Amino acid sequence: MPLKSKYRPPIIVRGAIAWLPAKRFIKGGIRHLPDEVFDHPVLIFDIPEAGKVDVFLVTSFHTGESLVGRFQTDPGFRSRQIPLNPAPTHPDNGVLLNLADGRVWPKESYISLSLFRIPSRALRDETRGPWALRPESLSALDDLVARLPGLPTWGKSSRSEEDPQRDALKHEAEDEAMEEEEGWTIVVAKKQPTTSLNSSKD
Repeated sequence: MPLKSKYRPPIIVRGAIAWLPAKRFIKGGIRHLPDEVFDHPVLIFDIPEAGKVDVFLVTSFHTGESLVGRFQTDPGFRSRQIPLNPAPTHPDNGVLLNLADGRVWPKESYISLSLFRIPSRALRDETRGPWALRPESLSALDDLVARLPGLPTWGKSSRSEEDPQRDALKHEAEDEAMEEEEGWTIVVAKKQPTTSLNSSKD
């Protein structure tokens, strides 16, 4: 009997959408991340190192809510919620992200621009996947992220900006300790060359 799609390993490329299961279903666990990150589809925005991915949550509003309704007086919040087709076009920047191969996401949803760094092993294939942004939509997302002031990533930091000399001396020991403890801190995301997934399967 074939496995359900959410239990298959996803294709790890920039712009792909995968599933991050509930914390209790992740072998080995992931600590120090907000509970609301889990049990959600996520968009893979960056692959900073082997075995790690930086992801955005794919979220939906409550029935009747929109960027021009409840959040019409909060431009800061709106700037970090990017519509995914079939959601309405963004009221401020005119952006609407589209999926490869003409596919449409099952419900009105938004890419929420707060990054979370997680082990790629935790991800599963999203139902009816693979899903991925069209290359031009991934480029549009890159441009939006580049214009945001100081977009943080909840993830592992391999160096401290406060004391570079000390960090250089202790880098290896600190890195090993952080791997063991799975410590998580704020790092800054950087835009990477665009790579996308252009094929789909049913």
